[in-house]
Amino acid sequence: MRVTITLDRYDGSQSKQKEVNLEEVQMSDLIMLLTEADTAGVTITKVKDIRKMVERMEEPADEPK
Repeated sequence: MRVTITLDRYDGSQSKQKEVNLEEVQMSDLIMLLTEADTAGVTITKVKDIRKMVERMEEPADEPK
């Protein structure tokens, strides 16, 4: 599964992003990212295919009953 790792800063902003395979992420990599200056944490987000997302958005919604 492809994921994006994003560094979260103390001021609420986000910086550096890296797209990787989740299976390849090692704890030592995350620790190294956390040691960078002003880093409060990391966010790991599943990467979605934009084409599939658009197709889903174009599907008609179910009618309320």
